[in-house]
Amino acid sequence: MEKTLAELKLLHDYMIKCIGPTAKMLALGLSSRKNLCVNSRVLAAENRDSVDAGCRKLTASWVRVVAAENPDVPSCEFFEQYERAGSAA
Repeated sequence: MEKTLAELKLLHDYMIKCIGPTAKMLALGLSSRKNLCVNSRVLAAENRDSVDAGCRKLTASWVRVVAAENPDVPSCEFFEQYERAGSAA
């Protein structure tokens, strides 16, 4: 993922050099929850599908609403901190 995004930056820089500041590019980097997750409870799962399911169980909007009202409902502290930080994260 990092290498791909680094190559995209090089390509964008090259486009700016050749076309000028009006050069436009739309790029999107996607990755699975397994690659992005830092929650050790979720990462302990056996495979990617289990990690994805574990992540959804902690971060789904309806789960977060219930967890906000009931501290006994598990949620992802990392995701909640990220959400609180907003665009400054």
